Amino acid sequence: IDVHLMPGSYVRGEDSLEAGAVYDRGLAVFSMGLMGANLDDIGLSMSRYVGQRFPDFAPSRILDTGCTVGHNTLPWKQAYPEAEVIAIDAAPGPLRYASARAKMQGCEVHFKQMCADDLAFEDESLDVVWSSMFLHELSKKQRAKCFEEAYRVLKPGGLMVHMELPPNAQMGAFEGFYLDWDSYYNNEPYYKGYRDEVPRDLCTRAGFADEDFFEFVVPSIGIYGDEAVTDAARGDRAEGVGQQTTGRLADGVMWYGFGAWKT
Repeated sequence: IDVHLMPGSYVRGEDSLEAGAVYDRGLAVFSMGLMGANLDDIGLSMSRYVGQRFPDFAPSRILDTGCTVGHNTLPWKQAYPEAEVIAIDAAPGPLRYASARAKMQGCEVHFKQMCADDLAFEDESLDVVWSSMFLHELSKKQRAKCFEEAYRVLKPGGLMVHMELPPNAQMGAFEGFYLDWDSYYNNEPYYKGYRDEVPRDLCTRAGFADEDFFEFVVPSIGIYGDEAVTDAARGDRAEGVGQQTTGRLADGVMWYGFGAWKT
């Protein structure tokens, strides 16, 4: 399947950087500037939110799953400079590009070719498992395995957190239709199936306790500023998942996230 209607998807020559370069520049056009100059608004907003909401949390090993070219990986290294940050993806071309891009920006991240449903990490060896706009690219079976693997590799007291499309059950009819359009017309075969799932159930079925689940909406740090993200982390903003701008590339975009602690 040519995902996103991209001919050949990420399959290129053995040493090619083309897929990563095309994705990098293509996303810059597609996002209309709403993700910032480095296309890292999601990572910046989410890592800042986590840091503000959980100020005593000091992870030493952070894993980004499905990183593509690392747009939303690097902000975690910037937020936690003492931590080891590892980023994985199945596609070699984007990983090569990601490594070069990170070095150019002076950011030390270890990029590895690996699938998130079969992690080559020891049990209880990571403090954070993170992803952004990744889960809807997976089949239901793969997705369930990714959550199980995240639970396995997290240390007690570790955090799993995902930025994703908001769930259909929490959206109005038009907003749900608008977001699901990609599933039918942009070669996103697992998109709607993911949005019909319940994030809390995805976490608890993998072993996370129900009371350790949380979900949230973060204002875009590039649009609203750092203070708005801080207010959201403190619970001072009332906007919910069903807002028209949640998960939608439009003026005033806000990002939906959810996660769970491993206790």
